[in-house]
Amino acid sequence: MYCKKCGRQIPNGAATCPNCGASVAEMLQPTAQPGAQTGNQQEQAEHNWFDAGAGKESITGAKKPTQNKGWSNDEFYNRQNQPAPAAQQENLSVSNLNKKGWIALIAAFLVVIIVIGVIIYNVAYKSATKKYISEANENEAANNQGADKTLQLYALGNEQPIPGFSNLAGNGGTSQGIVTKLGGGTFDLNKIVEGTVVTIYYETSGTGETYVADDNMWLVAISDGEVKNLKGDEINVGGKNCTVPSVKLRYNTYHTKVQITYDDFVTCLGKNFAETVTALECCSDVNWKVSKVTLGLMPGYQYVVTDEKVLDPAFNEIVGAGWAQRGISKNEGLDLSDFVPGTLLTINYEEVIPDESGAITDNMWFVVFSNEDIPAFGDNPTWGRITGSQCLTEGVHGCYNGTRTSVQVTYEQFAQIMGGDFLKKINTLQVEGAYDWCVHSVTIGNYSNDIRKTVD
Repeated sequence: MYCKKCGRQIPNGAATCPNCGASVAEMLQPTAQPGAQTGNQQEQAEHNWFDAGAGKESITGAKKPTQNKGWSNDEFYNRQNQPAPAAQQENLSVSNLNKKGWIALIAAFLVVIIVIGVIIYNVAYKSATKKYISEANENEAANNQGADKTLQLYALGNEQPIPGFSNLAGNGGTSQGIVTKLGGGTFDLNKIVEGTVVTIYYETSGTGETYVADDNMWLVAISDGEVKNLKGDEINVGGKNCTVPSVKLRYNTYHTKVQITYDDFVTCLGKNFAETVTALECCSDVNWKVSKVTLGLMPGYQYVVTDEKVLDPAFNEIVGAGWAQRGISKNEGLDLSDFVPGTLLTINYEEVIPDESGAITDNMWFVVFSNEDIPAFGDNPTWGRITGSQCLTEGVHGCYNGTRTSVQVTYEQFAQIMGGDFLKKINTLQVEGAYDWCVHSVTIGNYSNDIRKTVD
């Protein structure tokens, strides 16, 4: 048998354990409780557990720990279950922290990936949606009577507001506008000549992504005399109820601008419309608001200039690379005393324009350096562009000839951007081009309603 105290084998017939002196008689006393192992079972279990050295499996399949000679069962058990030394505990703690740190890092990385994915999805979705809406609106507009997708809005030169048309409003079917000079008002319809375009800036109850896809804004001409053989009648110049099907007005995509050319007026009203029309009004078939109505020049048309002269020799035969600026300051002798209402400046130039369909058309302009802040100049309020592709004031374009070798900029356009007292604010006047350029001269002269077509 084996000693219950030290675990050593006791020879048969011995009264005590030769190792620890424990009494064999006490070991043989029956102390088992119900369900406990018998002596033989305990002996066999102990034999199975400690037999044959460390690291081997017992008959029960359990892995046996290494037994150190002289240890009792309790001592061995206690040693096996003692807390780890402090250094080991610290290592275990650090290891656990490292595991937690890695888990947190991986979780944060996954969150970032998810957020980026959501952002990319939203951007792509909105972009695709916007493109879809835009294409749908373009296609829908092209299919409407009087709306032609191939007709693009003109970039008008010297576009100026027509007095009396600002901040008008009406219900569907009603019209409001101005009395012409013939009817006792101030605006002379003789200003609407070949090469000019009237633009209506407006909103309707259907403006925007859900706009009423129709010719939903037009002009009504009212006459007390004979207009196209219709005495005393009101005639729609364009629009869905126009009696001349060949008249196709130019609308932007969302129907917030519409352009009416001189030819549209002639087709609907006849060449002598300035002598018969007493009122000109805006109208729509839905509720509408008009912020302004303007008159400007089509590309390829320029004003006939009189009393033209060189502004300053400093602009003669100067060259620059694309986006380079050159000019003269008042300290260097710049004199703008002849620049008054009814006059304009002309830049005569050449540019090396790439043979590309996407070339910039507003490719030459003036740059002004001011001694006062100009709000229209934006983030750099002391300098800005007057007309040109980078001008920050919407709708301000120079009057270009058909070959893009001269551009006219009026006194009124300078005032439109810089204010009526702009002359005292200008410190330096320069020219700038979108491509490599050569300016032959800058001239100043008078202009009126006389307009010439520069190309056939």
